[in-house]
Parts: sequence; C-alpha cells; structure tokens
Amino acid sequence: MIDTHPTSYKGVIPTPTWAFRQYERIRHWLPDGLPMDQRPNPQLLDNLLPLANQFQVYVFDAFGVLNAGPRAFPAAIQRFRELQRMGKHVQILSNAATASHAKLVEKYRRMGFDITPDQLISSRWLLEQSLANRAREGLWGVIAPENSEPGFFTHRAREAGGTLPQFYGKPYAPAFQAVIERFTDIPPGQILMVGDTLHTDILGGQNAGMKTLLVTAEGSLQGMDIPNGIAQSGIAPDFIAPKI
Repeated sequence: MIDTHPTSYKGVIPTPTWAFRQYERIRHWLPDGLPMDQRPNPQLLDNLLPLANQFQVYVFDAFGVLNAGPRAFPAAIQRFRELQRMGKHVQILSNAATASHAKLVEKYRRMGFDITPDQLISSRWLLEQSLANRAREGLWGVIAPENSEPGFFTHRAREAGGTLPQFYGKPYAPAFQAVIERFTDIPPGQILMVGDTLHTDILGGQNAGMKTLLVTAEGSLQGMDIPNGIAQSGIAPDFIAPKI
C-alpha cells in the first residue's frame, strides 16, 4: 500500500490532499467497493461513544486513529480503556510492515494501550503466518526497492506480467478475514472498523461485512472536505466522527 506519511516523496512533502490523490490514482488496483445503491448515508457523530453499546468487536486502525508516530492521542487511550472495561473485544489492525509483532505490541503498550499479542494484527504478521503455513519447495526471497514504495512497484509488476500477487494489508481481504476468524461466533455486522482512510480501512471493512467509522480530525483526511472525498472515491462509511 501507499505510505501516506513519508517525510517526502520525489521532493514533495505529502499532505492529506496529496495522499488522497495518490490513492485515487491507484483506485483501479484496489478492490471494488459497495454498489452505489448499497452505500450508506453516513451518520455524523461527535465521537465513538454513542456506538459503544452497538457492537461486540471494535477494530482500530493505528496511525491517525490511536497515535501519530510515538504520540498517542489521549482521547484514544481513554476510549480504548472504556471499551475494555465494558467487556468489548478490542483489536488493532495495522498496515505496519517494518516492526515485528512483538515490537508493535510493546510500542502500543508503552503508549498506554493495554493490549495483549492476540489483540494486534499487522500486515507483516499476516505475511509471516502465511509463509510459515506454506510448504516450502525451492527457495524464496524478499524483493523490494530499498528507498521506494514497494506496493506501487508490485502493482506495476502485476500489470506488466499478469501475475496476481497476494496482498496482506488493508484494504485486502486477508487483513479483515483474520479479525473475523478470531471471533467466529460474532457476525461481521457486529464488528466496527474504525479508521482514518477511506481507501483502506473503510473500503476493506465494508467489503468484509463490517460497519465502519471514519475518523477525520487526525490522520490521512485531516483538513479535507470529507463529503467531497466520499463523492470522489465512491467510498462512504456508516459513521463519521472527528475523533474516537
């Protein structure tokens, strides 16, 4: 996936508008969304609190929802703890691919989120689990440009060679299926995906049958015209709130 938070890209310092345009540029590479007649009319909320009793599982994107770099959002820590005290299932679903699973868990615990290893799923962890479960015939290796966004080149290679790669990050199905498989007795409609990005969190959550909450005050859509972004992308969440 496109990293929407690099310090620069080809000399350009990214903004939320820039990141949105990059996602729109690769929209044809992403999964299809809901048909127009099935798209929800988003309900506007002040925060997640009115939804605290409506769902059994709450799945949070990380960057832009829970934290910005090493800084956790105090309101996010508070809401996370409130849901846990209510006996709700709480998960973090991240596209982070650099740090190991153990280091990510340690990072969020250090920031104030009281999680156990089975409450965090990352794209790297999903890939590692997939490789561990496959019969290894012959050799395999990691191929990626050192200083460029590997997802972009993977899509280009797909178009050039016709090979269909398996993606493990949001918005692709394996990320959301991993959550669903942890709660087999809970229907996907009782799971709320909370994210700051239409093209990953909201698109993938809806395709998995989850309900979705778009957070707008921080993260990838900060300062943007949200209704216009929804209209351009054709991706509409069930709920919109500035923060959780």
